[in-house]
Amino acid sequence: MTLRGFVRRLRAKYGILNRALGKREKIFERELIKEVRTGDIAWDVGAFVGKYTEKLSCAVGPEGRVFAFEPNPQNRERLQERLGSEKNVAVLPVALGDKCESANLLLSLGRSRVVSDSDRSDVSVVRMATGDAMVDHGEAAQPNLLKIDAEGFELKILEGLRRTLASAALRAVFIEVHFQLLAERYPAGNASAEIVRLLKSNGFRIRWVSPSHVAARRRGSSA
Repeated sequence: MTLRGFVRRLRAKYGILNRALGKREKIFERELIKEVRTGDIAWDVGAFVGKYTEKLSCAVGPEGRVFAFEPNPQNRERLQERLGSEKNVAVLPVALGDKCESANLLLSLGRSRVVSDSDRSDVSVVRMATGDAMVDHGEAAQPNLLKIDAEGFELKILEGLRRTLASAALRAVFIEVHFQLLAERYPAGNASAEIVRLLKSNGFRIRWVSPSHVAARRRGSSA
C-alpha cells in the first residue's frame, strides 16, 4: 500500500469514529436537556468551554441556575467569554473530587484531567473540593440535575457527593463514562460497575443511552 493510500484509509477510519462519537454526544445531549425543568438548579461538572452550560442555561430559564465547574484556566477563560454575562450561570474554578485539597491538573487544549504527577510543565495546581462541601459552604446550591464529564474522575466526584446523591432534590445524573481512563486509575477494580452501584444504592434507575453515556433518574420521578 502506498503512503497516500494508507493516509486515506486512516482518515476514513477516524472519520467514521468521529461520526459515531458525535452521534453518541447528540443522544446524550437530547436525554439531558429533555430532563431539565424550568427553575432547576443544574451542575455542569467538567464544563469545558460551555457547550452544555449554554444549553442548560437556556433550559432552566431565568428562574433557574447553572453552576459550571471548570478548573482549567484556559477553558474557563473561553467559558467566561461565552457565558459570563448570563445572570443564571455561575462559573466555578474548582475540580470536584472526593477530598477538599489541592490537585494536579493536566492542562490540555481539549480535555484536561486530574493526575498524580506534579513535575510536568503542563500540570497546574488547582483547588479540589467535594460537591457536598460546596453545598455545605453555600458556594453552590443543591442540584436537581447533574451532568459529569471528568476524564476518568467520575467515581471520585460521586464519592464526594454522597449526601447530595441521597437528597430527594436531586432528580437525575448524567455521566460520560471514560472506561479507559477509569481502568488506568483503578487497575485492580471495576470503577464503572462501582459508579452504577453507587447510583442504584441512592435510588436511581440506570439507563445507558450510549455505550459510554449513562442517564440515572431517581425512582418515582418522571422522565
